[in-house]
Amino acid sequence: MPLTAQYVAEELEAANKTGDPEADTLVSDLIDNHEIDGVNALFRTIGTLKPGQDHSGLPPRPAEFLKNAEAEPPGWSASDVRAAEKSFDRHRGEVSMLQGTVGLIGTYLSPTGAFTLRSTGRLGGVNGPGRRLSQSSRLFIGMDKKGAMTDGTLAANVTKVRLVHASVRQLHEKSGEWDYEKWGEPVSQKDTTGAACVFSTRSCRP
Repeated sequence: MPLTAQYVAEELEAANKTGDPEADTLVSDLIDNHEIDGVNALFRTIGTLKPGQDHSGLPPRPAEFLKNAEAEPPGWSASDVRAAEKSFDRHRGEVSMLQGTVGLIGTYLSPTGAFTLRSTGRLGGVNGPGRRLSQSSRLFIGMDKKGAMTDGTLAANVTKVRLVHASVRQLHEKSGEWDYEKWGEPVSQKDTTGAACVFSTRSCRP
């Protein structure tokens, strides 16, 4: 398929209507089957995820999801991890600054990002948006930890983000208040791909 403006526009529109099917199905089932007592309880459960955690006490579906999420990406090697960590370590200061400003704050300043943040504010009352931004900041700081790629911290935090985003999508779907025609899917693949591109930015030195 040629990389034309029309093709890009069509792919972006499709991505704007797509979430994370695997995570969405899991979260929806947990809520519908009353395996989690409300969305805030789900958020608290997600917040306890950590590297090397024993999932034997969880229901089979969440345990399987977490097991798959912790697995190495297909074709990923130890040398790939070392190369990525070496690059990040070299540019840690600049990249962290860019991610924390253009990435984290810039994402929430986009119209859809800001509306999503504000619309989930009811989960924390009048302080809801600040609470959600604080949670995002803590996840971001955790991803910035030295050795995060090898000690499981990165995988755990990425899984938290996936489940939080799925929780937000399910909250809106079940509320019936989200304008899908206007806003697309909450925290869609379009939004997360854009954020990933910003988070992947690295400084270049002569």
